[in-house]
Amino acid sequence: MSNKNKGKGIQADSKEDPNNNSSSLPLEIKSILEQVPKEKRNLVLRQLLSVTIRESHSGPLPAPSTLEKYNSIIEKGAERIMVMAEKQSGHRIELEKTAITRQLNQSGIGQVFALIIAVIALIISWDLASNGHDTVAGIIGGTTVIGLVSAFIYGKQSQRKDLNEKEH
Repeated sequence: MSNKNKGKGIQADSKEDPNNNSSSLPLEIKSILEQVPKEKRNLVLRQLLSVTIRESHSGPLPAPSTLEKYNSIIEKGAERIMVMAEKQSGHRIELEKTAITRQLNQSGIGQVFALIIAVIALIISWDLASNGHDTVAGIIGGTTVIGLVSAFIYGKQSQRKDLNEKEH
């Protein structure tokens, strides 16, 4: 298309349409756009020229290209982000250590109390049985043992379920 024909076909003058970037289009596309009704050309051209860039990044730190951009905006921006990420990581590790230690302590204390309750219940059951109260002794002794075994089995199943969920 020569300079003389520009005004007749696709508008390339940015004064007439600031969104029109057709001057940089290949001739094949320009000829196709000339076939589109004039009132729809800008819409078609905008759709043709619009570009969407999607970047995806997963992780605690931005992508290296993003870190470079931070350096151009903020002095030592990438270094500041790295320091922040290192501090956050250290903080999280400390929290996890504390949580695990407390869970172990709580579990150990629970087992000690369960043992104390079981021993007391079995002593009471033995005393009742030796004094002729066999039925009551059997109920107290039986429910104590059944309750402790059930709690132990349920606790182990719950631990396995939690571990499997964390692995997947």
